[in-house]
Formats: sequence, structure tokens, C-alpha cells
Amino acid sequence: MATQKEPLPPHVREIARDMGFMLEDELAQLGQMTPDTVETKRKRGELPPYVSFGRSRLYPLDAAAAFLRQRLKVRAEVPAEALL
Repeated sequence: MATQKEPLPPHVREIARDMGFMLEDELAQLGQMTPDTVETKRKRGELPPYVSFGRSRLYPLDAAAAFLRQRLKVRAEVPAEALL
């Protein structure tokens, strides 16, 4: 189970963003996941690659974007005749 962390100062997020990373809690917010769910998915290898630095996990923005693009859902067009 994930432990409760102290909130990071805003400038840490800015530095991470300037370096091309997002923090794990931002990924969780984006996916509307709890910290425990993110931890479980990370341990199962179900999230994008990340950098572990101190007590933080940083996800490269390009890896997170590619990860999301791979999950893109496209609605298949079915002719009306096939539905009858």
C-alpha cells in the first residue's frame, strides 16, 4: 500500500516539467486513479517507463503521451445493413 507523502512544492513540478517529465501524482490525476492503483499498475509494468529519483517517480512526457496514444479507441463504422 502506498504511503502518504507530503505535497511537493510547486517549483518541483515546474522543474520536472521544464526537464520534460511529469510526476506520478499528475499521471494518477490524468487517469483518475488512486495512488494505490498507480502503485499496483507500476509494479505490474502497466504504466509508461519512469525514472526513480529519490522518493519521486518521474514519467517522461513523450513516454506518457505515447502510452496514451497506444490506448486510443476508435469506433468502428458498421454499415446499417449489418445491424438489421
